[in-house]
Amino acid sequence: MDCSGLPVEQIAHELLEAEQVCAECGEPLHICGHQVLRRELAYVPVQYKVVEHVQTVYSCRYQPVRKFCVKGDKV
Repeated sequence: MDCSGLPVEQIAHELLEAEQVCAECGEPLHICGHQVLRRELAYVPVQYKVVEHVQTVYSCRYQPVRKFCVKGDKV
């Protein structure tokens, strides 16, 4: 599987500041590069959204409120 087109999220694993000391001489260590420990393929589920179909309701201003007509009920 070719994963070269997929986005990459990097998670850095660094030593605590107190651990960044040479075990031989006690001097502070410095960063001299990075190496990939492992690569994992992660699946992010599809996102869902609500799609509302909204119909405009029309009523006649001259008819009583109880009695109204709806036009455009073909969705």
